[in-house]
Amino acid sequence: MLRRVALCLSLLTISACNGAEQGGAASRAAKSSAANAGAPHQPQPAHEAKPAGDTYANMPYAKARGALLAAGWLPLRTPECRTNVGGDAPVCNALPETDSCSGDGHCLMRFAKPGGAQRLTLHAFGDASKWNGPDADFMVLSSETRALPSAAPAACPGKDFKAFLHAYATSASVRSAFTAPVVKAAELHSDEQGDRVEPVAYASSDYNGFNLAYDGRAFHHIDAEGHTDSAPLPVQTTDAADGGTTVRYAYGSSEGRAYRFERSGDCWRLVEQLPPALD
Repeated sequence: MLRRVALCLSLLTISACNGAEQGGAASRAAKSSAANAGAPHQPQPAHEAKPAGDTYANMPYAKARGALLAAGWLPLRTPECRTNVGGDAPVCNALPETDSCSGDGHCLMRFAKPGGAQRLTLHAFGDASKWNGPDADFMVLSSETRALPSAAPAACPGKDFKAFLHAYATSASVRSAFTAPVVKAAELHSDEQGDRVEPVAYASSDYNGFNLAYDGRAFHHIDAEGHTDSAPLPVQTTDAADGGTTVRYAYGSSEGRAYRFERSGDCWRLVEQLPPALD
């Protein structure tokens, strides 16, 4: 009898201890949960699923950029890049497709294809200054494609190219109507590796590289500040077999420029500012 009483007392003691331990664990869990409730969430590394149809999502930026250039897309220049990025904005030179970058590392990178009317935007994140280095962490989050504005149909201002060019160099509205949605251009870059020409693109609404004016008698050169030289400027035109025409001029001792117009319906339109000569 005494042994059974002792055994019962022992079992009651163990049960009480177990209950106390479970209660303590629950109390500690509750305290831990309350403490973590006010702490910032720490994201855990995880593989994100690629959105359906998005070829470039979760791709290293250097790889996505290389694929686009190989497919004929060009960096689409945003004239306000430096303002959008702020500071010295070296990324605007290193990656001419940069539209903007925020302080937390999100960037919009834009591309366009000559002959088309589409703008492709890569939403990227990371350190853009290390986009192509061994420790690159600049990644594409997603991509999207949108149509660029196209000019409304308009009557051709000339029956031949000479009359057309006179009108194009005279009227801003003619230039707007007869400039392709995407204008191919080229930029001269100079660094420790020497001089090189890199192709870029401009949306027609952002392109301001046509610097010829016509006053009814002669062409004139317009400088970067918008001043028109009063001296007549000789202009050469060369017709191509496909119906297009190249317009070329030389100005001063070194500066010159050339433009390519392609045949479009019964008229012409500006499609390219040809690269400068490296001599």
